[in-house]
Amino acid sequence: MPSHFSGYLLPEAGSPDRPPLDGLCDSLPSSAIEVSVTKEGPAGKADRGHIRVESASPSPSEQEGFRGYWLFVDDQGLQNSDSDLYAFQLLEFQVVDQATGASDARIIGYQETGAHGILEVELPDHRLILVPLIPQHATVDQKSRTVTIVDLASLDPDSQAL
Repeated sequence: MPSHFSGYLLPEAGSPDRPPLDGLCDSLPSSAIEVSVTKEGPAGKADRGHIRVESASPSPSEQEGFRGYWLFVDDQGLQNSDSDLYAFQLLEFQVVDQATGASDARIIGYQETGAHGILEVELPDHRLILVPLIPQHATVDQKSRTVTIVDLASLDPDSQAL
């Protein structure tokens, strides 16, 4: 990722784990705030990226900063490296169930809990299960663009395998 790039902040809409406009922004609403984003490197033992967001205009609430806003950047402006992975990129990864070898599920969303990420995985019958993004349940291979889930059925509350 470049060390500096431009973006926009949009007020949160809907639940806190869903960006407004379903993460797509063809035209900016009047509430958008233009910002400069600086990558500051990894932070913490989870090696999650740390960024600084600055705006030429003051935030709507000086005490809250930009809390309650979503940061939008043009994905074409993000230069991939071997170490950078963004949550939206997981939507394009293939899902493999290690227990069965099946690859017919797909990632349709991502949530952050603070402790770890949660993958929203849609099964072939269109049911949704949540998969903790921790080594005991799932591993990500950026090179092959694959998420391997140890055993999808064990995470499915409606599964007969439980």
